[in-house]
Amino acid sequence: MRRFLNHENPTTLFSVRDRQKVAYEILATTVYGERKNGEIGIDRLLDEEVYTAAFPLHDVTLLAFLSIIHGVTVC
Repeated sequence: MRRFLNHENPTTLFSVRDRQKVAYEILATTVYGERKNGEIGIDRLLDEEVYTAAFPLHDVTLLAFLSIIHGVTVC
């Protein structure tokens, strides 16, 4: 981690958007079976009904803020 700018504060090292993009890239390109059979990624797992749904990552800080404002628990 020391190779990155702002490595002293891991919470600001990458933006929320960057973390979401990295997580999606991992989910979209992970091989879960045979690559030659196209068994790659979360979209394929959804198509095969291994999972019933997949949702984008969310910023917990934003959700906590909204829950305080609206008095509703979200998460």
